[in-house]
Amino acid sequence: MTLRLTISAFSLAVFGRARCVDEAMAKASLACSKAVSQMRQDLTHLTEELADELILATMLMAKYDVCDCTASTKRVIMLIYLLNVVHSMNTNETSPFWADVRHHRGTAALLEFKQRGGSGEGLILRRSVRGPIVSDHHLRACLFRGERAPASICNGSWYGTTTPAASLDLLMIRVTNVRANMFEMTNKELLASANEEQYRKVVTETGELDLALDRWLCCIGGNGLSIDLSRTKLDAPICTVDHAVLWTQYCAARMLLIDSRRRLPETKYIDPGCESRAIGLCTSVQHLTGQLARQMQCAIAYLVTAIVDTTGKRKTYTNQIAPKAAMVIAWPVAIALSIDTVAQSQKQWFQNMASTAAEVLGLNVMLPTDTGHR
Repeated sequence: MTLRLTISAFSLAVFGRARCVDEAMAKASLACSKAVSQMRQDLTHLTEELADELILATMLMAKYDVCDCTASTKRVIMLIYLLNVVHSMNTNETSPFWADVRHHRGTAALLEFKQRGGSGEGLILRRSVRGPIVSDHHLRACLFRGERAPASICNGSWYGTTTPAASLDLLMIRVTNVRANMFEMTNKELLASANEEQYRKVVTETGELDLALDRWLCCIGGNGLSIDLSRTKLDAPICTVDHAVLWTQYCAARMLLIDSRRRLPETKYIDPGCESRAIGLCTSVQHLTGQLARQMQCAIAYLVTAIVDTTGKRKTYTNQIAPKAAMVIAWPVAIALSIDTVAQSQKQWFQNMASTAAEVLGLNVMLPTDTGHR
């Protein structure tokens, strides 16, 4: 019942927004409210079959909120309730930081429920919902804010994923959790002699992860994503939109990892031998960050010209871009703007892209106002 009501709400919202029919939007809001009430009832006797339906329902609710700009805070409260019931955790998810995160965290909690039950069924469903959680907002929010990734998406084998994109997802999850460890280690009390081993572990893991990202880039070079870090023009030879999306994600994740490593307190525990080969070849972290930022510019410039609007017209990145392109570039642009070592001239370019994307998406600002990069 919950899934049927959510499908009705989503369908009505899509139609109502596309055709500017207020009556359809009103019916969509009513159907969504009924879905919320029904979900509360379903959670009181949650089974694996119901969990599958609720997983789909929460994903659709995330899409529904994109169509319904007046999304009720009642649904936010419902997702907090869902997390508390299914995941047995206390949380306060009232931040406006990319609204889909709330729904995707509900989905992640339901996936953890299924994992705890030892269910091996529903591989297609798990793959289909894991993608949006990892690639859209949830993981990106955790990565940006220095929070741990949900346990439900950390086990790649449970999803049967072996593609380069899936491998990058797992690396991004590792970056997310390493960053969370780093922020815990910045507390001066943790730098006491008793924590030397823990500190060394964090630093070593950072170097190993940077090497893993470097190896990932080498592995996919033969698949068409071959970009030389020494290039300086905004004309990177990216073959497809998918390659460009992967490239922006890679650059953003690695820039965050390098920046987080730079922020670690300089103590006697830091072992220069753990630095990765890639960082060692550069004269400074700032130099590598600048190269990655430049390549992100290449990929974004390609994306905003390759992704066209619904009328089929090609747009250039100096003009207003297609909404889909704006959604794709929002996260990497926000990452680039949050890193201190990105050159001012590059930041100005990213700021211009952020302003354009925000205008297209109907947002006042691109970055969150109450939370952000730590």
